[in-house]
Amino acid sequence: MQLQKCSKPKLAEKTDICLPFDTWLLTAACEKAAAWQHQYGPLILTINLSEAQFKDPAFPQKIRTVCEATQYPHQLLELEVNERILSRQSVGALQTMQGFASQGLSVSVGGFGLQQGSLQLLNMLPLNKVKLDRKLVKNMMNDARIRQLIELTITHALSCDVQVVSDGIESSHQRTELQRMGCILGQGAYFDQPLAAEAFEGLLKSRTFERSGHDLFDIGFQPHVA
Repeated sequence: MQLQKCSKPKLAEKTDICLPFDTWLLTAACEKAAAWQHQYGPLILTINLSEAQFKDPAFPQKIRTVCEATQYPHQLLELEVNERILSRQSVGALQTMQGFASQGLSVSVGGFGLQQGSLQLLNMLPLNKVKLDRKLVKNMMNDARIRQLIELTITHALSCDVQVVSDGIESSHQRTELQRMGCILGQGAYFDQPLAAEAFEGLLKSRTFERSGHDLFDIGFQPHVA
């Protein structure tokens, strides 16, 4: 599903402009994921939360209601919030995250590792997964300090029982180095380009992707305002 981006997407994400579209977009995504799951087996649906959605205390219950209506298991739904949003919501972030957790919803943090205090979030918040920022992955092979930072982040996250996904993998060298550090989940152009719904369903039908457990395949869904 693709919607035309508005001219000021960052402003829309920070305000409640996009909230009236939430239920429709979420329902459409869950209906499609439920249909694919029924036909091809369990699939993870990832939804990128805007700042307005993250701050909305009613949003966790809204998500559960949509999951029940579409018969998509909420256990397979993964909500992703960018770390910069958490840094701006430092005072109420814990309470907000607990609100999602109380509804049995899994929350991950994207764009991870660029903010001061990134490692502290692993100790403070009930996180299930963090996604290393693609800027770190892109420059890791040319900068020893970045490699050290990534390895420290992976080690600390795993010690906190938090999964780590590497975003933006473009080469086998990056993949091998990240696996050596302990990160076995990844996404990026090395595996495939983002796919439209029809192309992704074709991939499911052919089942040509790797099933070794070393790669993460999920359905990414990021709503935009028309």
